[in-house]
Amino acid sequence: MLPYLPAGVGLAVALAAQFTGHGDPVTLSAATLVVAALLVRQLLAVLDNRRLVRQVVAAQQELRYQAFHDPLTGLANRALFTDRLRHGVELHRRDMRPLSLLYCDLDGFKAVNDTMGHAAGDEVLKAAAERLRAVTRAGADAALYDGKRRGKGIVVAWSEQVPTASSAQLEPSERSAAALSPRCRR
Repeated sequence: MLPYLPAGVGLAVALAAQFTGHGDPVTLSAATLVVAALLVRQLLAVLDNRRLVRQVVAAQQELRYQAFHDPLTGLANRALFTDRLRHGVELHRRDMRPLSLLYCDLDGFKAVNDTMGHAAGDEVLKAAAERLRAVTRAGADAALYDGKRRGKGIVVAWSEQVPTASSAQLEPSERSAAALSPRCRR
């Protein structure tokens, strides 16, 4: 506000002097240039603020994603899983919406970590996550639940959608088992 008020008063005085015949064209031009410079400065400040707001929003979204997803697999973490499961259970209690839960324990994961190293265990987790993500449908999510802390990779999938009897697709558990190990088909 401070630079605009004196500049506006100066321009008003220069315009009044010009209209009364006592004005100097150089003074009027200088006052106009000052106001134009202030407007350009304001425009640049607005554009810079828009850029900064976009950066802050992007950083907030990235932090939110990092807070609720496993950095290795990109799957939801325990906090997000617990929140969504609590929400799904509440919807089931209130509206009797169907809710299915699938728990997949990666057998032998500790042995892979112990004998082949954590890098190999990470690859197993990533491959399991990709396979499970490929067979979950819209409305379903997958989460890494516990991960490597106890020496085994545990992947959980849940859904509010239950397939109909006429569905040509495999049941969620069958699709998940087939994706994780081709020998697990029922």
